[in-house]
Amino acid sequence: MGLTVHFVHDLKLTSATVGIVELTESHTADYIALEVGKLLEIWEIDPNDVVAVVTDNAANMVKAIHDKFGKNRHIPCFAHTLNLVCESSLTNAEGLNIIIDKVRSIVVWFKRSVKASDQLRKVQIDAGTSEGNMKKMILDVKTRWNSTYYMLERFLQMIPMVSNILFSDVKAPNMITAVEVEHLREICKYLKPLERMTVEISGENYPTIGKVIPMIGCLIDQYNNYLPRYEIGKQLKTTLLKEIEKRFGAIEKSYIPAVSTILDPRFKQIIRSSIQTNTFPRSSSHGHCDKTNQK
Repeated sequence: MGLTVHFVHDLKLTSATVGIVELTESHTADYIALEVGKLLEIWEIDPNDVVAVVTDNAANMVKAIHDKFGKNRHIPCFAHTLNLVCESSLTNAEGLNIIIDKVRSIVVWFKRSVKASDQLRKVQIDAGTSEGNMKKMILDVKTRWNSTYYMLERFLQMIPMVSNILFSDVKAPNMITAVEVEHLREICKYLKPLERMTVEISGENYPTIGKVIPMIGCLIDQYNNYLPRYEIGKQLKTTLLKEIEKRFGAIEKSYIPAVSTILDPRFKQIIRSSIQTNTFPRSSSHGHCDKTNQK
């Protein structure tokens, strides 16, 4: 288990790893909370000085932080939660995995076949592609949903080259159909905003928490405005919106992200009224917002 602290030093956002601990016992919430406490003690960090703690969504990790710091100071990792949204949506959209599996089998074949890889390289050389711009097939990794997006995106870019090589080898897997290619294009259209959000929110050199609520709002609006051409796109759109509502539906009621957004000069005037209504009780909302007006 690793513990990283983020703080401002000389007006610069800074981070440092304060410790990595081998968890030798059962990973219970109590044990994790105990080890976190030990790391803080080594560096003489008062738990009361910790503004917030970010973890993944594992139940034991969530409970450990709730017990140690309180529920209001725990923030689920936004990128990890997005990963869960995508994984579940890709799994539950009927027929989607069939197409993805076909693409994956083609990618694996190219990765394993020296002859096919050499042909792919030769086609690009003949087309005048420079060494630094050579494209290779990308194979996804189960633990990272965006690797699936990158695999599909690269496959679409290389379809003309890939299809000719597949058709010339009787041992090659079947090329996907023209209709399936169009399905892939629509799938990537829905996945691209999530990939961009994952990259944007994963930065360490700039504050990101104030962006979470606006990004979720923009994502929902963007999906609602999309008009799918195919049934598979309709299913993916539906499952994505359901997963977003399931995992981010109460995000505006979360105190730290809400206050961070209100205090962010880029967003505080745009969505302040919505956050004020959803986050703060009527009796205290004016007090909280009066303070922000002074910032």
